[in-house]
Amino acid sequence: MWERLGKVKPFWWFVAFFVAVNLLWIGPSLLGAGTLEKGSVAPPFDLPLVAREGERITLEEARGATVLLVFWATWCDACVAELPLIARMAEEYSGRGLRVIGMNIEPDDRLRVARFLVRRGIEFPNAAVDGATSSAYRVKILPSIVIVDKTGRVCRSRAGRTGRLRLGRAVESCL
Repeated sequence: MWERLGKVKPFWWFVAFFVAVNLLWIGPSLLGAGTLEKGSVAPPFDLPLVAREGERITLEEARGATVLLVFWATWCDACVAELPLIARMAEEYSGRGLRVIGMNIEPDDRLRVARFLVRRGIEFPNAAVDGATSSAYRVKILPSIVIVDKTGRVCRSRAGRTGRLRLGRAVESCL
C-alpha cells in the first residue's frame, strides 16, 4: 500500500499546498470576511424604512455621527440572537454619537419584519435593503456589521456573529 502512495504522494502534496494557498489568499473574501476596506467611502443609500410606510432613511442624513449598520434577516438564527446585543449597544452609545441602522435584507416582506421587530422590542430604525445595496456593501454572510465614521468612511467591517466585547471595542475605536 505505501508503495502505491509513495508514487502519488508528491502530486497530492502539490494539490494540498495549492488548495491551502488559495484558501488563505482568496478564501476570506469568498467567505465575506473582508466586507469593505477600512477607510473606503461607505456606499450611499436611500432606502424605505421597514416599520414606517412612506418614510426613507439615507446614510447622508447620519453624517456627523458614527453609524453602525447591521445587515440581517429574520430567518438567520445568528442575526436574531445578535439583535438584542445591537439594541443594547444602540442605547448604551447613543449619547456618545452612535447611530444604529438595521439593514434587513427581506424588502418584499416589510410587514412581517416590522411585526418581528415589535415582538422583540427592537427600536432602532431598520431599512428594507435591496440587492444593489447589499452588493455595494459586499454582504455575503449574515449578520454583517459595518461601522461608518463621522466623515462617511468605513471604520470597521465584520461578517458573521460578533460578541459583545469585540463589538464594543470596534464601536469604541470608531467614536
